[in-house]
Amino acid sequence: MNGSHIKKKPMRNSAMEALGFIERPSVSYVRPPQVAPSRLVSTSTRSGLTVAEMWETTELEADSMADWKPDAVDERRLNKRIRWPMLVLWALILGALGTGAYLVWQAPANGAQAALAGVAADADVLVDTLGPLEDVTNSLIPGQNVDSVAISAAASAVDDASRRLFTSSGDLPASEASSRSAATEAATQALEASKNLTGLAAYVGAVTQVIVVPTLITNPALVDLETAVRDFGEWRNQFDTVRRALPEGTLTTVTDELASVSARLESLQNAYIDGLRDDDAVAALAAVRDLEGLMATAWTKLLDETDALKEDIASKIGLARASLDLLPG
Repeated sequence: MNGSHIKKKPMRNSAMEALGFIERPSVSYVRPPQVAPSRLVSTSTRSGLTVAEMWETTELEADSMADWKPDAVDERRLNKRIRWPMLVLWALILGALGTGAYLVWQAPANGAQAALAGVAADADVLVDTLGPLEDVTNSLIPGQNVDSVAISAAASAVDDASRRLFTSSGDLPASEASSRSAATEAATQALEASKNLTGLAAYVGAVTQVIVVPTLITNPALVDLETAVRDFGEWRNQFDTVRRALPEGTLTTVTDELASVSARLESLQNAYIDGLRDDDAVAALAAVRDLEGLMATAWTKLLDETDALKEDIASKIGLARASLDLLPG
């Protein structure tokens, strides 16, 4: 048997067909299965032969595959054309993958730009609140009416804007460290200015009510002793109550001065009452003059310390503005 018994059989290459490089199945040549004949064909039916005799008298059949050679597989193409639908499909897939990769690559940059835009918006809000805070600071003068409502509103607006800027600056990436630092510094200075103003306003509003000497009658003929004791005692109790309630760390020099005044009030009260009891208007007046001198010293320190703290508040507002100017946008 030779190669003429080999049959043609279609063969498919699914991967190449899917890509459009092969239009028709390839053709390969496959030999149909054969039932192997007996390798030994005896020329004699004689029995009793020895193995050697059988070997010598037996004809061996030629190998049926000796003259068979595989033919080359032929793959037919149509003028090297490919299938355009498949090409378009693969182009869409690759384009989608490329777009996704680009978006992932651009995500950090887009996030940074969005964070910067948020910081810039919050910075603009903070800038708008610093003006009113500066105005109410300048209007705060001891001895004059303290507009606590306006001060509270201005300080609250600065606090809210500063905290929003703090929050948004925390979203900035490491590459925007300078912007984050500038935003944090601006918010810090603005909060400090607001805090100092509210503390100063509360201090001045409280102290000015008791730092003025009450009207004390020094003519024994015009006031009875019981009334004089009551008037001086009520003012002294109010003075000490306010002084003890003053916050620590605010206008410390004034607070210390008021403590010195308080330490002398008992002796001054006794001198005043003794002068009235002894019908000594001069002695009673001297005691009142000493008290007025102490109050005048405390008042001067209050004015000086208030001006110094107002300057500090203005400085912090200026530092906040300078830091805001460093932010992009």
